[in-house]
Amino acid sequence: MATGSIFCFFFLAVCSWSGTLGGVTTTTPFLAVDVGASPELMCSYSADFSNPRIEWKFSKEGYKSFVYLDGKLTEPYKDRAQFFNTGIRLDNVTPKDNGTYTCEVVKGTAPSLIGKVTIDLLVRVAPSVPTISVPTSVTTGSKAELRCTETNGNPPSTYKWYKNEMLMPENPKSSQTFQNASYTLDAKTGTLTFYPVSKDDAGDYSCSAGNGIGSDMLSDVVRMEVKNSTEGERPGSAAESSQHLLKKSIGMILILYHTLQHETWKSDRSATTEEKF
Repeated sequence: MATGSIFCFFFLAVCSWSGTLGGVTTTTPFLAVDVGASPELMCSYSADFSNPRIEWKFSKEGYKSFVYLDGKLTEPYKDRAQFFNTGIRLDNVTPKDNGTYTCEVVKGTAPSLIGKVTIDLLVRVAPSVPTISVPTSVTTGSKAELRCTETNGNPPSTYKWYKNEMLMPENPKSSQTFQNASYTLDAKTGTLTFYPVSKDDAGDYSCSAGNGIGSDMLSDVVRMEVKNSTEGERPGSAAESSQHLLKKSIGMILILYHTLQHETWKSDRSATTEEKF
């Protein structure tokens, strides 16, 4: 055991504490349960803690609060937790209960003695049906990005992609079926990227999300078509309309030019005839 000193400052008052760190332990420093479960968070302390004061605290991403203080459960927990012996039981846990729980024991008589232990709680949630985003038409040589996402799973889901109902490996070179494909697959983000796109990349795509809780969830199937980048503009396209307008404008200019030339010729011929007379 180690002896230490704690100094605290509150406005102009100065206080000091000297004591010994005592033995507080737990058999479950990490606890993973499914959503809706009622986990028991337990701690125990050594015999040299006489008349101890026990506190339970919760912390998560900078947020801190008391669970059990001054011999009773605090307001947020009084209707959904129980204190027994030195531990607490949480009822019907949700992902909001994910975090670190600290059991702190302080000896009630001199000499001072304090000890604490932490328990990390993970509330597991099965993934929901993932949302899939696939471009329906792309051109050869371009870049196509397909996305698969779901936000309910805890721990976060990893993703798999399927083309024409066939599982796509993360490394296409490891598969005889996909060894000529040029794609990258990120199983953590669910992103499937083709670059450059080839005609062989056309097909029906779907994805799945899984985190080890329950069954993997499958998305809808979306087809991606691939057309050659050299294919001409379809009838009625913007490019064709521009070309047609340009040709029409050039034609009108030529007609106007020839009309002016003809009028000039007529005028010159009339002037010549008058001179003869």
